[in-house]
Amino acid sequence: MPSILDLEIILRKDRNMKYKLISLSIIGILFFVILSCNRNNESDEKEIDSMNADLLKTEQNFDSMATYITTEPGEGGKFARAFENAPPLIPHTTEGFFPIKINNNICLSCHMPNLVEASGAVAIPESHFTNLRPQPVLEGEVYSVTTELLIDFNKKMDNQYFNCSQCHVPQTTVKVDIRNKFTPEFRSKYVVEGSNLDERLKEGL
Repeated sequence: MPSILDLEIILRKDRNMKYKLISLSIIGILFFVILSCNRNNESDEKEIDSMNADLLKTEQNFDSMATYITTEPGEGGKFARAFENAPPLIPHTTEGFFPIKINNNICLSCHMPNLVEASGAVAIPESHFTNLRPQPVLEGEVYSVTTELLIDFNKKMDNQYFNCSQCHVPQTTVKVDIRNKFTPEFRSKYVVEGSNLDERLKEGL
């Protein structure tokens, strides 16, 4: 027959087990509540920032759809750069230009430096003829990479830049409800409409 001390130990163990079960139940309930809240919030992930704008619904965020420029090459005007040395917008229609392929790029027929005198176009800058990823050279048992930029100006554009549309897009007219608080700062007046990227390619090297 168990003694009074044995009974007290059994009761304490039983009480502790009840507390543990209650604690685990509370944790489980909280876990499911958090999961439910997250599921409910999934439908709100489209709403970004305090503007409560659904970026997937263009009719909500745009007063009108974008109207692309239709002027022919040589007839358009320049837009100010979005920031210093930003890729310039294309000031003419690009209808029929796409897709741009590495061996079929209509942009090069006017913008290659040796053709601009005849075409009147803006020359592709020196930066596009510059290999920014020099091949490592094995010297003994160690690979080294030169910090000298490899320039092949007026000969062959570096293939890293063959797809013009990865950086340059046509000018458009569009009104957007979502405010843009970004204000560009330019180090000189020239780069508001021009570029000095060729001179700054080595910044930070």
